[in-house]
Amino acid sequence: MGGYTYYYESDVYRFCEDDVCFVARSHTDEPDEASWMRAEIQGNARVINEKELVIAAFSVMTIGVIAPIE
Repeated sequence: MGGYTYYYESDVYRFCEDDVCFVARSHTDEPDEASWMRAEIQGNARVINEKELVIAAFSVMTIGVIAPIE
């Protein structure tokens, strides 16, 4: 078996306000980019839809990162 010379490392972030959270992931080799992973509404995770992407982006601009997930 061959060894790996590259691996992916990422940071996961939660942007929350009240009972709505949006979760995003950023790879450490591309720190200026992030991918939205899911929405969490009242604790229930689901796929994020197009309308929520706009809300998520606005949340990031107004409330910032609340809790990086370790």
